[in-house]
Amino acid sequence: MQGSNNIYLTPTGFQNLKAKCNRLYKERIALGRELEAVKEPGRQVENHSYTVARNRALQIETHMEQINHTLQNAVLIKKPKQKHTVKHGSTVKLKNGHDIKQFTLAGSVEADPTNGYLSDQSPVGKQLLDARVGDTVYIGNGKVAAYTVLSIG
Repeated sequence: MQGSNNIYLTPTGFQNLKAKCNRLYKERIALGRELEAVKEPGRQVENHSYTVARNRALQIETHMEQINHTLQNAVLIKKPKQKHTVKHGSTVKLKNGHDIKQFTLAGSVEADPTNGYLSDQSPVGKQLLDARVGDTVYIGNGKVAAYTVLSIG
């Protein structure tokens, strides 16, 4: 299941991206109507409102293409049944000094450490893959941080 070309998503993350793409699609349709409304025949190049709306529409199209690429190439993460080693979807309790934090190992698209989602491509995430309870992983450039795996769920 591991591989640097894979795009890992939890089922919730997959659904959230689909919903975001749908919202962008609706926004794009509304912008299309706005473009028609502000278009002046033969004067689009000089029409500031048209240019702004067209640029926003292009941004939306690009974002939608990126999301669709992610959705088409996603590997859905299922909660691992085994609790012996850290895998995508594992919830891991880590100790760093006196701090104890809990993270779910997810793909880079869903990474949000402040909300408990750690990227599999982050320095800590890369080191945690296949770690076991009691293992300590070391991360750092200059200053080394040690994270000990307390539990895997």
